[in-house]
Amino acid sequence: MKTRCAYLLLLLSFIISTVAIQAQDMTVRSFSQTIDQTANLSENLHQDINGEYGGLVKVYIASPNADFEGWVLEQKKHKQSEYWVFMAKGSRSVKLNVEGCLPLEVVFHDYGIDGIKSRVTYILTVVVPQNVSSTGPLMPVDVSSLTAEEINKLGEDFYYGHNGKEKNYAEAVRLFRMAIDKGHIRSLVNLGRMYVYKLGGVQRDYEMAMVLFRKAAAQNDDAGQNAIGYMYKNGYGVEKSFSEAEKWFRLAAENGNNKAMVNLFDLYEKGNGGDKNLKEAVKWLHKAAEQNYAKAQYEIGKCYRQGWGVDKDMHKAAEWYRKAAEQGYTSAQNDLGWCYEKGNGVDKDYEQAARWYRKAAEQGVAQSQYNLGLCYQYGRGVEKDYKQAVEWFRKSAEQGHAGAYNNLGWCYETGNGVEKDLKQAVECYRNSAEKGVVRAQYNLGVCFKNGIGLTKDLGQAVEWYNRSASQGFAIAQYALGRCYANGEGVEKDYTKAAEWFQKAAEQGHANAQSYMGWYYHHGMGVGKDFKQAVKWYRKAAEQGDKSAQCNLGLCYERGEGVSKDLDMAVEWYRKAAAQGDDYAKKRLKEVGLE
Repeated sequence: MKTRCAYLLLLLSFIISTVAIQAQDMTVRSFSQTIDQTANLSENLHQDINGEYGGLVKVYIASPNADFEGWVLEQKKHKQSEYWVFMAKGSRSVKLNVEGCLPLEVVFHDYGIDGIKSRVTYILTVVVPQNVSSTGPLMPVDVSSLTAEEINKLGEDFYYGHNGKEKNYAEAVRLFRMAIDKGHIRSLVNLGRMYVYKLGGVQRDYEMAMVLFRKAAAQNDDAGQNAIGYMYKNGYGVEKSFSEAEKWFRLAAENGNNKAMVNLFDLYEKGNGGDKNLKEAVKWLHKAAEQNYAKAQYEIGKCYRQGWGVDKDMHKAAEWYRKAAEQGYTSAQNDLGWCYEKGNGVDKDYEQAARWYRKAAEQGVAQSQYNLGLCYQYGRGVEKDYKQAVEWFRKSAEQGHAGAYNNLGWCYETGNGVEKDLKQAVECYRNSAEKGVVRAQYNLGVCFKNGIGLTKDLGQAVEWYNRSASQGFAIAQYALGRCYANGEGVEKDYTKAAEWFQKAAEQGHANAQSYMGWYYHHGMGVGKDFKQAVKWYRKAAEQGDKSAQCNLGLCYERGEGVSKDLDMAVEWYRKAAAQGDDYAKKRLKEVGLE
């Protein structure tokens, strides 16, 4: 009787404590250094134990409770979906923990950043899967009549949420242990994974995970070999070693493990552990792709798109994207949509582009949601519908997509698809601008210059124009040139104005080209040079700029920078006059032709 009661109490305790957690993978959308100066403001500086100032990582993630591990000096929630993580100088990675999701370690080297620099700001955008949630307790399954293979399979069903089973890591752990007791090899790997990711009620224990992985690998289990490679690649429980990672990935790959093949590709593609060898990388990627592994198909598509280790071939890129997309691989769906939108590797087809964007967007991919919003905004492949555009921009922005914030701001500013709200427009522009989106930085500058949705502030306008212009955005370069030319927000400085007009002009900005013609014509900020004046007037005039057309006519009339030619002068005057240029009309009258 006592034994029976003890058993019932144990069972009851198990039932109460067993909670199914639908944990999913978070993904990094982007990580980059920015010209944002937040980290350089005195009130935001943090020092490590050696007295050295660290840097700031602004993390955009749609989660109310995110926690960060690593060389973190301080973390704070700055605003909705935005965290400020101050990290020590030299930090090379950060780990994110969000309830309902697998931990995500972001290794900065993977994004071209060797370590956090002092007084520098970085932008990290992380995508959290939609519908992350928890369910109630679950009764343990009776497996007394099942084989070891069947028990392991049932554990995997609970791990992945397959075959009608809700995800329940605690139950998966119990089943994997039972299968191990019956001698099942793959369960060793499955249980080791639980220790790596701290799932199912077990504590994180890399050493235990390695013991389990090695037991499986010793029996030539390809998943165990791949898992050991993963541990060496990341330095989990062992000293990080790319050579060891390569050895174990290769063993697993030679045993047919397609995940190991992709891992080998990743090592070779990044050049880890030796000289970069893209041809070797692509060889393994092809093997995995030919096994119908969607991730490999997508990656080989990227290789053909970029010409990595193979000759660039957009047709083959599109073919591989399609294979992965048809298996539901969202990144491939998005990129196949891009192929159709641009006509790369396939005939341009906006309807097909919108179709593939939608497939990925409905699975929560922020980039695809943004792309689908653009389709609705411009009527590409779908009927133009600003309300739909707003809906998709909003979904994308809620996941931290910088471009979506900018477009959503435009909708609020113009009242397209949503009630006009200038303050909300400014907030959207600011969210996007602080993430480094050049058009949003320019738009925010316009708001400050004209007092749209906030108090007019020419100094702030110049600051945001400068951020955008410094990243090469021609419209902002022209706007900044105007500020220096007119002394708006800065002291009047024709030399600086000419510098910015030149930058914009070289990118084909017609107004900037017209200004450069004027500056060379009159020696403002640059030496007087009639030939240069004619050169820039002509570039702008051929784009339809009426001031440049009139001034080019004047050069021909006077023989400045070109041979005197009244017929050419009249031709350009007439073009300018047709657009309403009063001075061109006056010149036509004075030469007796009007």
